[in-house]
Amino acid sequence: MGKVQESQKECPELSLQSTSDLGGDLEAHLARLRESADEVAAAGGDFREHPSLSFYRGSRPVQVRLPPQKEGETQNVTSCLHVIALHQALLPPCRDGTSFSEEEQSARLSSPDGLELLQLNWNRLLWLLMPSVQLGTRTEGCTLTEADQISVKKNEEFTKYSLISYSEISQALTWKDYKQLRHPSMMDRVHYSYVVFLRFYGWRLYDEESGILDRHRNWRARYKMLVPRSDVHDGSVSDSEVTIGFYGALSRILCVLLELCLTRYAVNLIAFLLEEMHKGRLLFLQSKLERSWLPQILHSKQVAESEKERLRRQFYRLVHSDSD
Repeated sequence: MGKVQESQKECPELSLQSTSDLGGDLEAHLARLRESADEVAAAGGDFREHPSLSFYRGSRPVQVRLPPQKEGETQNVTSCLHVIALHQALLPPCRDGTSFSEEEQSARLSSPDGLELLQLNWNRLLWLLMPSVQLGTRTEGCTLTEADQISVKKNEEFTKYSLISYSEISQALTWKDYKQLRHPSMMDRVHYSYVVFLRFYGWRLYDEESGILDRHRNWRARYKMLVPRSDVHDGSVSDSEVTIGFYGALSRILCVLLELCLTRYAVNLIAFLLEEMHKGRLLFLQSKLERSWLPQILHSKQVAESEKERLRRQFYRLVHSDSD
């Protein structure tokens, strides 16, 4: 998708000479990764590719649990899927081929097809499809499925055709991984994965170039399904302690968008959430947005000051009445 390449143009070129004063900035982190990679290479160390790269390249499959086909059927059936097969299972293509109308695209995004598959394999697919150079621990709000608990021996060697284990995808990307992931063909597949996750939440990309979002037709059903359970919050805990369930994955998704220099996508994801809250929807996410997601954008040196100010104004309107 050419729009993805255009969106990446906002990302500054890495300048090792200018990283000394960046603190926790992405450029500084990537510079440290590059230096570490150079040291390993100089010492004759081996490089093992991150499984997300192998998966997006199409050389390694992932094993997923399949939803039951009928009531009463067990959920122990698994299948090994490569990237194209998985993407098509999560977001089935239009029956008439690649050319489809806006109406057909809208119906496709609002269809329930593939949503249960994503939910059943949530942690595994989140970490596989959204690899990060910074995050190497589990995303909050998610619990491991039995399939995710498959482990491998520390010294076991993997061929490029072997199944992908959770222990592998829990590792952060290396410098070499990151450079390869930024290739346009890889970014197109990451973009498809982002659309898949948006769809799960009831959202869609309204404009691929800018990353502006809106809700798809089935948003009400998705919002109802994903709202935190009422029995989790009985009034005995503060709002900040209320679980946000599947929405916890937005922390990782937002981080990956920033890492891959899709800054307009990251900014407009937060802008969309602020707009939804301003309209009285998703208010249980406000505390998380204020404490974590909005600061992720505001502290990023990759995001333009004008965009940060736009989000600050949106947040001010959300938390202040017209009379303030």
